[in-house]
Amino acid sequence: VTLFFHESAHAAAPADSPPGPDRLLSLDSKTLTGDWTGFRRALDDRGVRVNLFLNHQYEGIARGGLPSKRDDRSSASTDAFVSLDLERMRLLPNADAMLHLQSNWGRGINLISGSLYDVNDDADGDLPYHVAQLWFRKHFFDRKAALTLGFLDFQTIVDRNAYANSEDKQFWNQALDNNPLVPLAIGLGAWLEVKPVKWYSLQLGVADAQSVLYKPGFSTAFHDQAWFMGYIENGFRVALPSSRGSLPGNYRVGVVYDPRPRTRFSYSEFDRRPHGDDYGAFVSVDQMVFRERPEDEQGLGVFGRFGYRTPATNRIARFWS
Repeated sequence: VTLFFHESAHAAAPADSPPGPDRLLSLDSKTLTGDWTGFRRALDDRGVRVNLFLNHQYEGIARGGLPSKRDDRSSASTDAFVSLDLERMRLLPNADAMLHLQSNWGRGINLISGSLYDVNDDADGDLPYHVAQLWFRKHFFDRKAALTLGFLDFQTIVDRNAYANSEDKQFWNQALDNNPLVPLAIGLGAWLEVKPVKWYSLQLGVADAQSVLYKPGFSTAFHDQAWFMGYIENGFRVALPSSRGSLPGNYRVGVVYDPRPRTRFSYSEFDRRPHGDDYGAFVSVDQMVFRERPEDEQGLGVFGRFGYRTPATNRIARFWS
């Protein structure tokens, strides 16, 4: 069971349409808490957009799991996003920035389920408010290229998927909202996105491999070991023709570099010396296959993932979903 509140605004209405109701907790309102007596609308006009999320989950184990005195648990998360359009704010052309604050409460049944992966990826334990993302982005060449610097969450950058990429709104299970063989770093990093044509994009990213929540990352990214994860992803956009409008799809293929040392093992011998420089490959596919009307955003879609890591240093070397 999940309870989900989303404070994201709908698409803007036509300029000549009369303003609709935007009252607090109104089902007709564009946002859950209204427009704050006009203050939210004034912020948006100046390039500042605020989105709020609240998730609360109640879970139970119907059968199996690890021995426990109680088989039902609660968990929750809150997120606050502040997006800045620096061009509309008249500060810097072709640039934007974003701050994401997050807090969590409870682990749910993750620790007693007996599953190798978290059955609820949104249940991260008791974490007070912390910075989950804080970045600056500059667009170049008529927005065909963009460079992003700051405290990044690579779950929002690589291995994306239209139907399986969010523990908040799509799948709880950790093995379905992302590829577990792709280490998606959260910390200081850089991301370059290039879109030379409409149907192709290239993602290049580096991220601090030793980042720790609650810390800005400078003590790990620029001191002691210089360990950085590396990402390369090729993305292809496909629109299948149909009598009810085109059906969008995305096909992504990438490689990842993980420098963190780990114990090397095999069936025949056990080497306790740590080994780094680990590589992996991944594929992520999403494709809409049916829609009722051409103007509909919703429809029926399929998705798939595959991942590979070095068998000698990874407990799981192949993954698919």
